[in-house]
Amino acid sequence: MITFKKIDWMIQVFLIIAALVMVIASRQTRDLYFLYYFVVGGWQLISVFVHLANKIEYKSRLRKIYLQILAVVTVLAIISFALYYIIIYYLIALLFFSPAMATLYLITSIIETKNMTTQVVH
Repeated sequence: MITFKKIDWMIQVFLIIAALVMVIASRQTRDLYFLYYFVVGGWQLISVFVHLANKIEYKSRLRKIYLQILAVVTVLAIISFALYYIIIYYLIALLFFSPAMATLYLITSIIETKNMTTQVVH
């Protein structure tokens, strides 16, 4: 799992930096902007499910907070799809909230990897 965690946060950093560089350098900013939302978010969701499948003690408090926020976001998505007239407000909020979620998850991944690495060394 240590190897996965190291690769995981490195891929997250790469995807986020690549997204920023491509969006800044591209003339098709809008299309790439949304594409990278799905690329970074998709990778992070895969990572979340891998971590949920592994019952490991090193999971940080930040991960629990992230999972609680993700649960709220999911419930709000279900509500907004059910009440179709509010979905646009949910999507606009998500547009601004998603980068904060991605940053929180990246920080969580780095902290957990650091804690796990120091536990193995000692």
